[in-house]
Amino acid sequence: MRRPTLEEVKEYFKDAEKCISLQGRKFTNNGKFNHPGNKEDNAIYAKNGGYEIWNACQGYAKILSYKTPQYTITKEQIINLNKYGNLFTSNSPKDMFPDAFKTELEVGKWYKTPYCGGALFCVTDLDNIKNGHISGYGTEVSYGWQGLKKDYWYLDKGYTEATQEEVKEALISELIRLGVKKGAYFNCLCRKSPLECFGVNPDFVYNSIEDIMHFGGVKVYEKGVFAERVNTITKEEAERQLNAKII
Repeated sequence: MRRPTLEEVKEYFKDAEKCISLQGRKFTNNGKFNHPGNKEDNAIYAKNGGYEIWNACQGYAKILSYKTPQYTITKEQIINLNKYGNLFTSNSPKDMFPDAFKTELEVGKWYKTPYCGGALFCVTDLDNIKNGHISGYGTEVSYGWQGLKKDYWYLDKGYTEATQEEVKEALISELIRLGVKKGAYFNCLCRKSPLECFGVNPDFVYNSIEDIMHFGGVKVYEKGVFAERVNTITKEEAERQLNAKII
C-alpha cells in the first residue's frame, strides 16, 4: 500500500471530528498530524495523544463523524432577515443556509427518511461519504429489511434521527413476521444453537446502545442480523406422518 503524503493525510481528515484509531481507541481530531519516521511501513500518528491513523497494513483510521460546518452572514442579510424574514420564506434562514438544516450523520445511529417509500437505517460506515454514499443496514417499505450494505444509502434524502421507540417498533414488527413468539425455537445469536422462547409472559427487550433484542431469553436480533427460526415437530405429528410408533 502506497504511503500517503502528510498533505494527503490532512486532506483526508480535514472535515473529520470523531475517529477510531487503528488501535481501536476513540479520539477527537485536532488537525495536527506528523510522520514519526521515514520508513515505508511506518505509521502516521495524530499528535493529539499519539493515535495511529494510518499504516501500510490497515490504511486509514475510521471516521465516525464530521465537524459541524461554519456559516457566515452579511450585514445586509441580517437586516433583510429581521425586516422580511417573517413575511417572505425566501429570506428564511433555511433558504439562505439550506446545508445547515441537513442532519449530520454519525456511525452507530439510526435515521429515517420519507424517500424510498419510507426507510429506517443504522449507519455503519462514513468512509465514502464524500462520494455521496454511506453504509448501513435497515428497512425500506418497498424492499423490506436489508442487511449490511456498502455504499447503499444515498445522502441528501431528508434524513432525520429516528427515536429509540421507532427503531424498536420496526424491529419487533419484523421479528413477529419471522415467527418469534412464545414456544418457538430460534438459533440464538448468543449461543449459536437452537433455544426455545420461554417465560410466563415473554416480552421483547431492546438494548439501543448495543443494538440487540431478546425475547423469552433468546437473542433474536443483533446489529442488523436476525436469528433463524428452527422448524420443530411434536412426537405425535411425527408418528402420524411416519405412520409408525416412535419408541
